Amino acid sequence: MEGNYDCIVVGAGIEGSGAAFQLARMGVSTVLLEQFPLPHSRGSSSGPSRIIRRAYTHKFYAEMMDEAYDWWHRIAAETDTALYKKCGMLTISDDDHEIQGTKKHGGFKHAVRDTYTAIEDNYKGVYDPDAGTLMADKCLRCLQCADGASERVPYWREKRPGDLPLQPVSCDVRLPTISSGNYLLVIYQADEYPRSRSELGRHIGNVVDPDNRDEAAQHIIPAQLAVLTDYVSKYIPGLDAADGPAILETCMYTVTPDEVCIIDRHPQHPNVIFAAGFSGTGFKLAPVLGKVLAEMVLGCKTSYDTTPFSMRRFQAKSRL
Repeated sequence: MEGNYDCIVVGAGIEGSGAAFQLARMGVSTVLLEQFPLPHSRGSSSGPSRIIRRAYTHKFYAEMMDEAYDWWHRIAAETDTALYKKCGMLTISDDDHEIQGTKKHGGFKHAVRDTYTAIEDNYKGVYDPDAGTLMADKCLRCLQCADGASERVPYWREKRPGDLPLQPVSCDVRLPTISSGNYLLVIYQADEYPRSRSELGRHIGNVVDPDNRDEAAQHIIPAQLAVLTDYVSKYIPGLDAADGPAILETCMYTVTPDEVCIIDRHPQHPNVIFAAGFSGTGFKLAPVLGKVLAEMVLGCKTSYDTTPFSMRRFQAKSRL
């Protein structure tokens, strides 16, 4: 690799690609480095689709979503690529605080209940009419190709465990799930499968070593699957649960203790800015978070308050 660059972005997943995309648009000479040949499925950004939604319990995420939608529409128009499919999304929970927070921060006018009589009385729902799917692989490629440079570099391996409070988790997806407490139920018509299939995702999983992620797919717990299949039989009678899921896959992402990402500046090296731990919710926000990272690189006032993303929230006794 030859050349001089003002900024080096390490990691060509959706967040790194979003940062490189925004830096290049701001006129910064940027190189995007990736350890594996592109495209690949070794990280958390590959695959046919991701959910996009305004329904968030965290106000700071909900506030970013208007701009995120604008960016995806703009990128789609500039690249002449269909990136977004609107279908709507219903969030169901037995946590009233979660439902009311989602309703308030997303600007939704009313909660939904009557249509879903199969759910117990303590469950409520909020409908997000603009939610839908992003064509993930296409989104990633559009960010990588729109501006800037993309390079492959040799695999590097130097680990210092414990530097950040991150936990790599492999999650079972395309499974029936329970929408309660720490569970998230996702059901939508998946374009990557025949129309007779519906995709269900479960936001929970087992801790894995990212370098041995393939082993995670071999450890689906039968008892867990039985509970989930029973749930589909009880609450989603329109799906055939008798023979279990038709397709079983896993995805991997890194989770922080509070499931909010980390975006911060290295305390000893102020020219190094890092972003990690997106906890399964970063894809849709990539153009916006990429802009925030670019603003931090340039020393500008960021478009959004980054305090909720600071590493300091995990360092109560630190003077950093």
